[in-house]
Formats: sequence, structure tokens, C-alpha cells
Amino acid sequence: MRAITSDTLVKLRALPIPTGQQAALNAIYAKVDTVLADVDPVIASLRSGSPTTETLMNRLDADQNAANAASNAYGLTVCGS
Repeated sequence: MRAITSDTLVKLRALPIPTGQQAALNAIYAKVDTVLADVDPVIASLRSGSPTTETLMNRLDADQNAANAASNAYGLTVCGS
């Protein structure tokens, strides 16, 4: 998930930003950056059997939902390949 999401974000950021859309797109990209930052702590907690795993997974889920909602509201509704 991390590699696909990261690669997609790099490709999206490489596209020209339509006039007047920079703030909206930067806000979406920031939400995706947050999701990417959540992944490593979740992996580490799963590997170590940490009692914080559920909390970290809930945060990842919430951040992922926020990023998806922002993307969908903007009109980015189809995942690329």
C-alpha cells in the first residue's frame, strides 16, 4: 500500500496544477502525506506486538478516510494504475 500510494502521489504532484487549485490540491496531498507517515509506526507496532497497535491502526484508518474524502470531494474518484 505504501509504495503504490507514494508512487501515485509523486505522479500527481508532477502534474501541472490548474489555476486557482493549488491550495485545494496541496491540502489533499498533505492528507495523503499523513497517511504515508502513519504506515511505518503501524508496521513496527504489529511486528513488536505493541499494545498501541489498535490506536495506530485506528489513526491510519481515520487519516485514510480523510484523504479519500478530500480526494473524492475534489473529483479524484478513480484510482490510477
